[in-house]
Amino acid sequence: MLDKPYKTAVIQVEKKGRSLEMNNFRISQPEEFWFGSYDPSLLKDLNRKRLAKLPPECNTIFEYDLESDQFKGYTKPGKKCLISRNDKKTYLDSRIILGEDFYSSWDIGRNLVDDVQVWGATSGPFIFKKKKKEL
Repeated sequence: MLDKPYKTAVIQVEKKGRSLEMNNFRISQPEEFWFGSYDPSLLKDLNRKRLAKLPPECNTIFEYDLESDQFKGYTKPGKKCLISRNDKKTYLDSRIILGEDFYSSWDIGRNLVDDVQVWGATSGPFIFKKKKKEL
């Protein structure tokens, strides 16, 4: 599973009024960095020249939910973040929750015409829990 990571991207978060906006960058030849979380020396060649910014329509908008004490994010509305998978044109529908000790991400590719799910997890989001650093 380590040689097939869930996501290989770089993100940049900007404050926009009362919300946050996450910009996404695709990495050229991402497989060179797959094990970087285990061996940070592998990230030494990761620089701006290796990144391509995705269109702003693919940004994620986060709003803070006071009741749950979490940031909740979603892809910008409008079906404009287009992704081709298996020769099918789809739009990205991401739903992300960022809590104090977890990150939940559910990326769904939907049909442009009827909004039916074409790709992505079918049984819910991926949930990543924060690990405490051992000294």
